[in-house]
Amino acid sequence: MAHCKEVPIPVFSSLPQLDSSDELFTETEEIDSDDIADITAEWKSQVKRFTQGQLNDLVRDLALSKEVSEVLASRLREHGILDSKTKITFDRHRDEMLSDYVVKEDHFVFCKNIRGLLTAIGVPQYKPAEWRLFIDSFKQSLKCDLLHNAVTYAGVPIGHSVTLKESYSTVEMVLQKLCYNEHKWLICVDLKM
Repeated sequence: MAHCKEVPIPVFSSLPQLDSSDELFTETEEIDSDDIADITAEWKSQVKRFTQGQLNDLVRDLALSKEVSEVLASRLREHGILDSKTKITFDRHRDEMLSDYVVKEDHFVFCKNIRGLLTAIGVPQYKPAEWRLFIDSFKQSLKCDLLHNAVTYAGVPIGHSVTLKESYSTVEMVLQKLCYNEHKWLICVDLKM
């Protein structure tokens, strides 16, 4: 409402005097511990707790690391804000289903069963002609990925080493371990030898 002649601007003159009989100065009544327990129980029954999906979404939206997300979830559980079925460390063993396909030999970690791995990650039918082998090497590391020709699927890492140096003998060993003769993929390389 705009000020005008009928509605003047108020002018501050002084604070009103209050005496001890006013309600502001009345002593508060003492709260019984049973009352506190009742209030707490009522509050806890009204709190909406995080489900597993909601916690996962929160961790993803905040871009939290695994360690930080576990700390957050543990604090939420301490304060009774997590659903009882919500797991704090739910992704500790996510690699177990794929570990049967991977072995380490001669400082090289690689997939020993390409067909099985691709089936396990959801590729309905594996046809070697639809994939190409990408080998990339740096001074002290080497990686191998399977790339789908039609880019229908993401690249699949199938070999890695942090100690093998780029050489003809190393590439020969990698192709042997990956059973290249069985699959006969088109090879794409980024080698400097």
